[in-house]
Amino acid sequence: MSSKQHAAILCSPGMGHLIPVLELGKQLVTHQNFAVTIFIFPSSEAELKAATCTKICDIVQLPPPDTSKPANLIVKMRELRHVFRSAVCAMKFTPTMLIVDLFGTESFPIAEELGIPKYLFFASNAWFLSFVICCPTFDMEVEGNFVDHKEPLKIPGCRELRPRLDVIDIMLDRTDQRYHDFVGIASRIPKCSDGILLNTWKELEPITLAALRDENLLGRYSTVPVYPIGPIIRPNESNRPAEIMSSKQHAAILCSPGMGHLIPVLELGKRLVTHLNFAVTIFISPSSEAELKAATSPKILDIVQLPPPDISGLVGPDTSVPTKLVVMMRELRQVFRSAVRAMKFTPTMLIVDLFGTESFPIAQELGIPKYLFFASNAWFFSFLICCLTFDKEVEGNFVDHKEPLKVPGCREFRPQLDVFDVMLYRTNQQYHDFVGIASRIPKCSDGILLNMWEELEPTTLAALRDENLLGRHLTVPNKDHS
Repeated sequence: MSSKQHAAILCSPGMGHLIPVLELGKQLVTHQNFAVTIFIFPSSEAELKAATCTKICDIVQLPPPDTSKPANLIVKMRELRHVFRSAVCAMKFTPTMLIVDLFGTESFPIAEELGIPKYLFFASNAWFLSFVICCPTFDMEVEGNFVDHKEPLKIPGCRELRPRLDVIDIMLDRTDQRYHDFVGIASRIPKCSDGILLNTWKELEPITLAALRDENLLGRYSTVPVYPIGPIIRPNESNRPAEIMSSKQHAAILCSPGMGHLIPVLELGKRLVTHLNFAVTIFISPSSEAELKAATSPKILDIVQLPPPDISGLVGPDTSVPTKLVVMMRELRQVFRSAVRAMKFTPTMLIVDLFGTESFPIAQELGIPKYLFFASNAWFFSFLICCLTFDKEVEGNFVDHKEPLKVPGCREFRPQLDVFDVMLYRTNQQYHDFVGIASRIPKCSDGILLNMWEELEPTTLAALRDENLLGRHLTVPNKDHS
C-alpha cells in the first residue's frame, strides 16, 4: 500500500454490518493514512453521521432498493449494485481499492471494470470463514438438509462442523432461495477477491488461520491471501471506571456456545481486567476452549470449562439453532451453579449474554448483582424489550403485518423489512423462546452492558433512559461500555 490509498467500502444495511465497517474505515485512516469513502443505506445514515463526527471517513448515502416486497439481504444488495456502480464512477478520484462485506460480493465486477483490487471484509471469525469456504463442497456432498445430517462434517485442519448444533438458519432448508443465494456467495469468495480482511488475530485462532493458508488443507479451496486484522472493536477512549464498579471486583461471565458469542465476551473480559482492574472468570462450553486458551496466553483471564449437557432427548433434528441454545443454557444451569460455588472466592457480580439470562437466579442466591452483556446495538436492544408488547398487540405473524410498529423514541420497526428469522412465525418454538428471553430483561437484571457508544446512537440511548419512552418498559440502567 502506498502512502495515500483511497478505499471505497460498501456496507450492507443494518447496524450489525455498520459498526465493524465503520471501525475498519477509521483504522485504515488513522493507522494506514488512507482516504476512505463508505457507501451506506439511508436507514443507517443518522447513526453513522453521529459516529463520524471527526469526519475522518466520507459517507455516501445510496438510495435503497425497492422494498415494496419482502426481500432478503442478498437480493437487496444485488438490486443495489447498479446504484453503487454509478456512485463509485461519480467519485472525484477513482478509488485504489474496493472493500465489501460478505453480502456485497456481487459488486466485485465493479472493481474489475475500474482495474482496482477488491477485498472481502469478513467481520466474523476464522472458523466461520472456513465453514463458508467449505459450503459449496458440503452442498455437493450432503444429501437432504444439513440439520438432518447426523455425522459431523470435516473442515480440513479445523474443528468439524456439527450440523445439528453449528448450522446457521439460512442453511436449514435447501428449498429456500436464501440457501442457494448463500452458497452462491460462498462459491465466489475463493475465486473473485484479491484478499480477505478477517476480524480475528493469530493468537486467537492459530490452527484455523494456519489451515486457511495450507494448500493441503483449506488452502486448496481458497488461494486468496487471508489477513487477520482483528480485533475490530471501538477502543475505550475515556478509560473511566463505571460508577457501579470498585477498583478490584471479580466478574463471573457465562458465555453461550459458539465463536460469535465468544469473541465479544472475550474482549469484554480483557477490558474489565486491563481498564478496570477486575479479576475475571469466564465459563465456556468445551467446543470453544482451544480458541479461548490461545487468546488468553497472557493469562489475564481465568477460563473454566463446563461439561456440555446432553440435549439429544430434548431437541429434534429440525430444532432451530436459537432454540437449541436456549435448551443448552437451561440444562447447563445446574452445572454452572456448582462451578460458581466451587470458586475459591465468591464473585462480586455475574455477567451473562442474551441466552444466559435463566442463570440470573444463581446471582440472587449468592447475593451479588447480575448484568446482561448485549453484544449488538441499541436499536436492536430497543426492539427486543418491546417484543413482549408486540407479541400482545400484533395479530398473526410479524412478516404479514404491513404497518410499521412504533418503538418509543426510536426508529420504527418495519415488519416486512426488519423482521429476523427467529420472529417470523409464532408457531415455532424459537419465537416463544425468544419472547421469553425478552420478557426477562426488564425485570431480572441489575444493569445492561451495551456494546455501543453515545455518539453512534444518541437518540436510542436517550429513549432507553427516558421514563416516558422506552424507559417505561425498562427500569434497569444501561451502560454503553465500548
